[in-house]
Amino acid sequence: MAAAPAPLPAAVAGWWEDMNGSPAWQDGIFYALAVLYGLVAATSFMCFVAFDKEADLDVLDHPVLNFIYYLLVEILPSTLVLYILRRIPSKLRLAQYQQYQPLSSG
Repeated sequence: MAAAPAPLPAAVAGWWEDMNGSPAWQDGIFYALAVLYGLVAATSFMCFVAFDKEADLDVLDHPVLNFIYYLLVEILPSTLVLYILRRIPSKLRLAQYQQYQPLSSG
């Protein structure tokens, strides 16, 4: 037979009741789910539009201008996002994590 779980401390025990009854928390969850639903709807709409046979992807009339447009619209923003994400300090270096030490054979 398994032992009964230890009771939660008093400060933690009423957490869910406080959060579940909080109008601010419920509003936050509602808005977050509404934004996610909107993103899913917009993405699915773009997937249907992508199969349009008459869509012209040639934005400009010259190959060099198309290349410059591609660099400015696709490459530069993704490069900036990757650069910014690499500059953000990592929060995974916590004291509870220890560096991996392989077992020595022998």
